[in-house]
Amino acid sequence: MPRYFFDLLDEIVAIDDEGADLPDLQSALARAREEVRVLAGESIIIHGRLVLGDHVRVRDAEGETVATVRFGDVIRIQDTR
Repeated sequence: MPRYFFDLLDEIVAIDDEGADLPDLQSALARAREEVRVLAGESIIIHGRLVLGDHVRVRDAEGETVATVRFGDVIRIQDTR
């Protein structure tokens, strides 16, 4: 099973040294989207703001970037007024 790594790139850079074994890239993308939603919520709670360009970089076992998931890719801001 391939190993994927999920690096956070926002005000800081947090490199994932452990990674996760996942069946395929689609599974890695689904995990990255979940992580981005959690991180976005934490950013709002801690900083009171959300930077839509912050992102999670997905790397394969060779260290190559295979995908990037921006906060703005998975967060929808809706005004219901």
